[in-house]
Amino acid sequence: TDDGSGFISVTAKGTNFYVGTPNSITSGSAAILKPTQNSTTRRTACVASSGSVQLVQKRGTHWYALTSRATAVGEDVSAETVTHNGTSGTGTAFASQLWIAGGSGPVTLQNQSTKLYLRVRNSGPKMYQTVTTGLTSEGWSLSDAAMTGS
Repeated sequence: TDDGSGFISVTAKGTNFYVGTPNSITSGSAAILKPTQNSTTRRTACVASSGSVQLVQKRGTHWYALTSRATAVGEDVSAETVTHNGTSGTGTAFASQLWIAGGSGPVTLQNQSTKLYLRVRNSGPKMYQTVTTGLTSEGWSLSDAAMTGS
């Protein structure tokens, strides 16, 4: 079910970096860090029966989910097209598109399939840098209480 929408961000040296997608998106586009909250950085959290969340974004007539298919650390997290019914909050999700949220402020996001964590690159965070996965967690801020499932 849809559990609300909001923004996923990390702060470094007083600067917020939001998980977003390119302005011109296609399925498989890399998730990137962006400087502002806007339609390319807003996510809707859909809670699966397992308790994991699918982090989706509607762009035009398509829905895109944050996805991690690679089992090696350091690979890009992508935005892949998904079937989603925005009215009832139902859709189809693969395990690689589901994230296990842990903690509260900051929050960790672990991919259900790969068991890797959503994180910034060791050289970051930097604007427009791709988002990656790793063995250690990143502390993410969720801007809307609905994104936490509360």
